[in-house]
Amino acid sequence: MGSEFDYVKHGIHVSLETLIESHLKPILTLAKENLKIKKVVLVNGHGGNLPLTKCINKIEIDLGLEIIINNKIIEEEGPHAGSGEISIGAILGITDATRIKEHCDISKYPEVGMVGLTEAREKNSEIDNAAKELEKNGVTLDPIYGQSLIDKSIQSIIQDVKYLLNEEYDF
Repeated sequence: MGSEFDYVKHGIHVSLETLIESHLKPILTLAKENLKIKKVVLVNGHGGNLPLTKCINKIEIDLGLEIIINNKIIEEEGPHAGSGEISIGAILGITDATRIKEHCDISKYPEVGMVGLTEAREKNSEIDNAAKELEKNGVTLDPIYGQSLIDKSIQSIIQDVKYLLNEEYDF
């Protein structure tokens, strides 16, 4: 989706309506019809979806599905485009380790840690604190850290699946 805050000006954003009607509902409808699913865990891996959380009950009713949104990755990863995200990306094979120094150039990429997004920092203390953390500690690609974040997320997703299945067994 992008950001739920109009003062966070980076990335490609779509409206909440477009996200739901053009992306989420068609995908979930296909999955329900073709895979016969009844319950879904949506993994929020990059933030920006708080408004979606508020619409889940209506989506569940519209589609006849039970849905949980899992936010574990964004709860743990730290500043935007910081060490957590690039370390996860390294594990997933989507981080180009040879470009980390370039990635951290705030004059080119002010959204890294939201360090260069002055309006966002002024209007949101959490964004400002995360930016200060990145300014202090920099960005480090750490595969062990990335794997630990993924592992925590997987465990959280497993708990959500267990809840949806109403099962008490271990995987």
